[in-house]
Amino acid sequence: MRSELEAEGETFNSDSDTEVILKMYTRYGPDCVREFAGMFGIAIWDETDESCFIARGALGIKPLYYFEESGRLIFTSEVRALLSCGLIPRKLCRDAVSGYLLFGAVPEPLDVNRRCFRPAGRPLHGLARWQNTSDQILDLEFGDDSISDAEAVRLVREALNDSIARHLVSDVPVGVFLSGGIDSTTVRCPGLAPDQDAAAHVCISFDNPEFNEGDIAAANGRAFRTHHSDWRLDSTTAKALLPTFLEKSDQPSIDGFNTFCVSKLAHDHGLKVVLSGLGGDELFGGYRSFRIVPFMVRASRLFDPVKIGVGELLQQRFASARTNRLGHFLTDLPITSAAYWAMRGILRHAKSEKLLPRFAANRPTAIRSCRCLSRPSQPSKTR
Repeated sequence: MRSELEAEGETFNSDSDTEVILKMYTRYGPDCVREFAGMFGIAIWDETDESCFIARGALGIKPLYYFEESGRLIFTSEVRALLSCGLIPRKLCRDAVSGYLLFGAVPEPLDVNRRCFRPAGRPLHGLARWQNTSDQILDLEFGDDSISDAEAVRLVREALNDSIARHLVSDVPVGVFLSGGIDSTTVRCPGLAPDQDAAAHVCISFDNPEFNEGDIAAANGRAFRTHHSDWRLDSTTAKALLPTFLEKSDQPSIDGFNTFCVSKLAHDHGLKVVLSGLGGDELFGGYRSFRIVPFMVRASRLFDPVKIGVGELLQQRFASARTNRLGHFLTDLPITSAAYWAMRGILRHAKSEKLLPRFAANRPTAIRSCRCLSRPSQPSKTR
């Protein structure tokens, strides 16, 4: 992008990527973010018209939190900074807590703190006194499945090559979080970005074979012929690390502790930049549930006359959590989000309803369907 600007006559006073962003903003204004490929969280104060512009990448990888009230905007990259200013009421968002109890993560754009938000893919631009004038950065368009398998393979390989090559650009050695899954293994697959290499692989493993991917990751490491570090995490070490993890966490997440531990391992090995396969399982169907969910939706529509009675039976007190969620799905609309919660949800609705009053003075209105999480009542919404 810098080269393109220089070819058009722009001059630079530094080697900073920040200066490139400012040049792009000067030239294109808020639309500059549509030209950015990758992850970013930026804030620009424009003295010419006294405007403030903040934006976060379309996929929301970099953290950006904001609070607005009566023309006042407060934003930061960490929740603790928002809270420490003393201008924001410390009240839990019940929909955010409910989302965590049901899914194991706070659904964006919500924040655990009420009236704080995380704008993924929606730049915010305000003049003098703050006004929220958001617009979408990226629109995803899905094809009609008319391309051949060979063409699909070619397009995916090109996209992976381009993305990995961009993320390997660094002033320091680049490592990889390597597990046994399709996500990180795809990032490290031989033949992708062949002219550049990873400095090391890091992995967390466990004694319990049900959760341990260390042996597969080690085999992958040997195949890739790169230094591989495996940290066998036991319960005593995990308990000792838990207070530090909680202190550094902005949002509760059932998967956050794993990322914290493998990041600590990378840091202890001197790695400052690490590639992650986060999101790869979702894109490439790495979990069995992603194949089951479409089948559930089709089957639910097929057996519509009898499914409600079966669903009510599966919600009896003797049912397990997953069986109970399946029962809820059968009595709900046959849509993908409901099937996803039935397969990958955490608590059943009844239990989340019992826990929610502990976090609020007034009894909340329970989220009766996971469809609500995609339409919150609040204002819109690692390498």
